[in-house]
Amino acid sequence: MNTRTIAAASKVIALVVLVACLCTGCFSSKNAEPQLGQMQIRQLQTREFAEAQVNGVMKALIAALQDEGFILQHADATLGVITAAQEREEVDTNAKFWAEFNNGSGMGNYQTVLRYEASATVHEHGDVVRVRINIVEKSISNRGGTLTTHPVYNSRMYQNLFSKVDKSVFYEKEKI
Repeated sequence: MNTRTIAAASKVIALVVLVACLCTGCFSSKNAEPQLGQMQIRQLQTREFAEAQVNGVMKALIAALQDEGFILQHADATLGVITAAQEREEVDTNAKFWAEFNNGSGMGNYQTVLRYEASATVHEHGDVVRVRINIVEKSISNRGGTLTTHPVYNSRMYQNLFSKVDKSVFYEKEKI
């Protein structure tokens, strides 16, 4: 084998490795949605509170959302609806690199912010107060547009919120 053949083979191998690495990053399962049925999703997003008042549960839910860094956007006690959002800076450095590589420095479109939007309903259901929370994750670009939107099925996020609501409702009942 001559040096030209070896050099050409090395370039091909390097190119194959580079493409494989890039594809691995592009097809990441970071936001892969679990295979949940509609009833499983509702169970994840819903809790019932016995011996509680709707207004007390709404206040507890607002406090729990604020404790988690959400900013209250709207609350309507008559309808039992609460909306809130949380933003955090999270630059997709891989997408930024390729956007700037292809379009020049400061150009292109890539994620700079992750925004979580929560909406909740609180209502009486027989002798309990039922709460359902929906959380959506949005990727916001450096240009301010929405790149992606995904429902959140992270059970820990929901459990954490409901745990805080449960504690607040308990403290309210016990006058603590």
